[in-house]
Amino acid sequence: MKNFWSFVFAVSVAMATISQGAPLANLYSVYAIRISSFESKQDVGSGFLLQASNSVYVVTARHVLFHQEGTNGWKLNSKKIEVNAFTSMGSLTNEQLVTFTVDVDLLLTLDEVRYQANRDIALIRIEWCDPTNKSVVTLLRGVQMKSPGVVLTPAPENQLTTTIDASMVGADVFLFGYPNSIGIPNHPQIDRTHPLVKKGIIAGINPSKKTIILDCPVYHGNSGGPVMLRQQVSLTTWEFPVIGIAVEYIPSLAVWENKSIQTTNQVVLINTGYSVVESSESILSLVWQ
Repeated sequence: MKNFWSFVFAVSVAMATISQGAPLANLYSVYAIRISSFESKQDVGSGFLLQASNSVYVVTARHVLFHQEGTNGWKLNSKKIEVNAFTSMGSLTNEQLVTFTVDVDLLLTLDEVRYQANRDIALIRIEWCDPTNKSVVTLLRGVQMKSPGVVLTPAPENQLTTTIDASMVGADVFLFGYPNSIGIPNHPQIDRTHPLVKKGIIAGINPSKKTIILDCPVYHGNSGGPVMLRQQVSLTTWEFPVIGIAVEYIPSLAVWENKSIQTTNQVVLINTGYSVVESSESILSLVWQ
């Protein structure tokens, strides 16, 4: 198979091992992945792994991977990325770090990278799963595990919810990611090898753009990080479905006007604490397009 690695990693991916009823602490490490530029070694964003049908995808914000040139052209920020993910479903003492590289430029030519001009979402297909035994997978050409045989724990497709509407405004959400613009240089307040979690609420819905507005600040590096809704299903059980990915913060603007020379200047003042989320519905639409 020309477009796939010839070596099949048995039990390389653990499918559907994430329980919707699991405590949030058990989901702490495994949901958000850290994405870095292979060339510059700089963190560029967050994301998560998704298993849909017979494929595993890296899901992130489009602007983590691409920048726009001209009116219709999209160019890669980095031809190759490194992805760090954790596989632990229990305590942090039992976690396992999985690191792999992705040749985005190659997979783009193989039509394994998906994005749209009007949505800040990008998908990279990294693995093909045997339809008769999904624990047997083949890495796509251009994807290289630094520790072959390790177990990935992608979120199963049914962990993503598409039932977001105005009735859910005010519901609690948790945002996972790797913000790299916070903290003081050379003063290690944060363990940057692990994701941070922010808690907020659904502040509103933008139906015309099919996006979700959170009362939860995001920072550079959070882009592409998964957002989970907290739903109580019994007195002792909570579910945490993924409702989308964080893509941008909402700023406060100031407009300065000089009437004598008839000019205006618009300035971004602050991060208001509100942020925009591309929905799981849009993610799945891109998967199945």
